[in-house]
Amino acid sequence: MKSLTAIVQEIVARRARRETADMASSLHLQRDLHLRPLDLALVALDLEEAVDVEVPCQAMTRAGTVGELVAFLTSAVVRARTEQHAGTVVRYLATVPEES
Repeated sequence: MKSLTAIVQEIVARRARRETADMASSLHLQRDLHLRPLDLALVALDLEEAVDVEVPCQAMTRAGTVGELVAFLTSAVVRARTEQHAGTVVRYLATVPEES
């Protein structure tokens, strides 16, 4: 399984028409890679599909660099998994009979 960093680098590289190996975490998405707002929206959609986590377009404009995008995605995945786990626990507790 690929790491989140590798997934982000691959998707950003594809949209920036660059080699994945060139995707340093310090590269700025708009200034260095020349990604326009539409490109950023497409990156967000690609990331959502790749990791099954919602990536708001506002997050794309706030994440200035490839590294910041990886950090955002990492926290979004952890948050989604935590919420998913909490939902599983709540559903389980709803099935446990109460003691009399």
